[in-house]
Amino acid sequence: QCAECVADTYKGDSGPQDCTSCTNNAGTVGVVAQMVVSSCMCDRGYFGTLNTAEDTCMACPADEYKDATGTAECVRCASHSGTVGVSGSDSLADCLCEPGFYGYLDTADATCLQCGADTYTDISGQWECSNCTAHSTTQGLNGMTAASDCYCDPGYQGLLNTATDQCHECGADKYKASIGIIDCNDCVANAGTNGTTNAVATSQCL
Repeated sequence: QCAECVADTYKGDSGPQDCTSCTNNAGTVGVVAQMVVSSCMCDRGYFGTLNTAEDTCMACPADEYKDATGTAECVRCASHSGTVGVSGSDSLADCLCEPGFYGYLDTADATCLQCGADTYTDISGQWECSNCTAHSTTQGLNGMTAASDCYCDPGYQGLLNTATDQCHECGADKYKASIGIIDCNDCVANAGTNGTTNAVATSQCL
């Protein structure tokens, strides 16, 4: 008695030979009794056209995906998103917004939005941007990718390498006139701020 070829196999010639398995990462989508190699289609995350037994399915390259079995090509992730170096992605959700951008790519027309001024994202796949620490700024720049892109305001000092680093106000008799990583300056000899902290100009030294 002859038995039909099971799913993910085929047999094109009459005779006693066994059914042939589809190549790696390909199948017949559950269909049985297939007679030609082209009945095998590349799985999700893989692409290729199988016309001969020597043809193979290749993994979608990094930053691309394929979410259905078939002959379709892999699809490029949306602008400013990627798969973080992973190949063979089989879902749009594998595309993550890159640092400096935020969003969730749940539909083909979804996009990654750039972080605004005074915010940043330092890893891929963030749904929202992190705010710079208090009393710091990105100086109006958008799309920042690290806490270190935030600089302490005038009147405050600090080195912001991590999200937990803070800007500290200049103490009495000190001032800082510019944005940046520089330390607060001492008032000149025999001058002070009369107890005022976070002074932003030499004119506050009296």
